[in-house]
Amino acid sequence: MSVLEPIRTSDLYLAAYLQVAEVPLLGVERDDTKRVVFVFEGRDPAVVRQLKRQYFSGASKVSALGFVQAIRSLKALLHSQGGGDLPSGG
Repeated sequence: MSVLEPIRTSDLYLAAYLQVAEVPLLGVERDDTKRVVFVFEGRDPAVVRQLKRQYFSGASKVSALGFVQAIRSLKALLHSQGGGDLPSGG
């Protein structure tokens, strides 16, 4: 069994979508420029491509309330870890 690479994104809204799509959040990191990077549990590359394709094409089907709650949860997590710049694109 191969080790799956974690999914990393600096896009807050993609991160919220991944949470609602039940991809476990492993943590939050900062890159060399202090930009926030959300780190999710690795998935099969085909699954990751499908999730991203659905998100960016607007074809994803997730709960609107769940999406909003995930955004709030991620923002709260960032503020509890010292704030910083909120990511807006990945």
